[in-house]
Amino acid sequence: MPLPIAQEGLLRVASEDFSDKNRFPDVPSTVDGKIVPWNFIAWAQSKGDIKFANSIGNSHFPADATILHVDTFYHRLQGNVIYFTETAADPVVIAALKITGVKDSSELGIPGCFEVMDKMDTWSLCEETAGDADTWVCKVKESLGLTCEAEEPTPVVKKNKVLQPVMIVPLPSPDCATDWNYDQHGADWVCRCNEGLEQSPIDLPFG
Repeated sequence: MPLPIAQEGLLRVASEDFSDKNRFPDVPSTVDGKIVPWNFIAWAQSKGDIKFANSIGNSHFPADATILHVDTFYHRLQGNVIYFTETAADPVVIAALKITGVKDSSELGIPGCFEVMDKMDTWSLCEETAGDADTWVCKVKESLGLTCEAEEPTPVVKKNKVLQPVMIVPLPSPDCATDWNYDQHGADWVCRCNEGLEQSPIDLPFG
């Protein structure tokens, strides 16, 4: 019974292993009635695309709208093996990578890309977005029995600053000019009346 597919989708792929023509022979193409090796770089550039170094070409580019780049292939992760084909419906497996290790985009310094290692070589795989690449890395780690340490959002701690209430207690004003007299006819008066600003009329002595 085949293992369930843990992750699948289109990825760009590159590896020095592609230089092994015994495993990955050049795809033949007919030019002027002659069968010649397919020049992926020239072909991709003629279609307005470039390919990664150490990669091969997908014959469905650009006929299939889902194949965005000449080095894009369909990948399936089953167990700790990644299989890739030209399209999702293509039954021909181009390569099967038995994974022994993985590096995420932070280790590579390339957003959207990650690397997997098998016993023979290292394979560079790239998604369209960094988030999708992180999902692949997480699934690969789980297939190897490793913990996927997803970045936890930093909790927001709301702090309430409790202010001590301020109570204003009115204090009685000190008696003003308790020893004042009218010897200077009010010229030395510095106090206010208890109510209002005007002094009530009072009888003053003359003399």
